[in-house]
Amino acid sequence: MSGGIWGFMKKFVDGHRIVSTGDLTLFQIAEARKEGRIFIDNETGLGWVALPWELTAAKDKQRESDLSNRK
Repeated sequence: MSGGIWGFMKKFVDGHRIVSTGDLTLFQIAEARKEGRIFIDNETGLGWVALPWELTAAKDKQRESDLSNRK
């Protein structure tokens, strides 16, 4: 992708959040690849996905559970 990670982030600044591929399911990663919402750093091999705000990751669900259990 032209512009590297910064170009990727600028492209998806509205309506998305940037999430590590390590926090997503294989299905979510495959969907992001299909839709062009993924960035893989050539030097580190780390991957990032532009995840629409209405979609959740496993860490989101864990955080919600932790907050519910505190009350």
